[in-house]
Amino acid sequence: MIAVNALEQRVELVSTNQRKSWPLVKLPVKFVEWQIQSRRELFDKLLRREQVRFLASHLPVLATLNANGVINLANKGVGLVPKEEHLTHYIGLFRYMLSEGRSRPWDETLEVRVEVASELLEHPEHIDPYRLGSLEIFEGQTFQNIQENPQVALLFTGAGPEHLSFQLDSIAQILKPGQQVYEFLQLSRLLFEYERFHIAQPAYPWAYQLWVHGVQEKTPHRRT
Repeated sequence: MIAVNALEQRVELVSTNQRKSWPLVKLPVKFVEWQIQSRRELFDKLLRREQVRFLASHLPVLATLNANGVINLANKGVGLVPKEEHLTHYIGLFRYMLSEGRSRPWDETLEVRVEVASELLEHPEHIDPYRLGSLEIFEGQTFQNIQENPQVALLFTGAGPEHLSFQLDSIAQILKPGQQVYEFLQLSRLLFEYERFHIAQPAYPWAYQLWVHGVQEKTPHRRT
């Protein structure tokens, strides 16, 4: 079981034979700014109908541990999550947009979908500084490993010339449909599900909220 103490800002892992606890660590300001800016650039490309290739800020390498001790690596789509008190607002906003857009051709709703998805970026004070979110699509090795051991690490690396890079050590909490963060993540994806840069998926059985307890900046620099 995973428990989060919001007052003490700690994440706790409780099992039948052990209990571990970590203090939560805030996402670096530089990291959050990169996440925001890269998504603004993505939305600008979509509005200009330009091809979108690989969004590095959204697709980190996620490391989990296999039962035999071998490390498993996978690229996973990961994004920002609103604070608890703002989740209802964004879920309602996204649901309304998707409902209203059903009667119109998909391409005709792009500008409105971008505007709705951009609202969180325009209100960075709404962003939860202690967690990220991700949808589980395939229920493969990553999912199996997290069920056994939710301690994970994410490695983000951006494009040059800066090659901004961060390792975020986290506890992955599995979420099911109906939970608010799951709903937020699913609706965020559905806003752009049928754009060319996505492989459209029939369903999303699970989601993760990734509670950050360790941060290492790994941006390369010139050695002195």
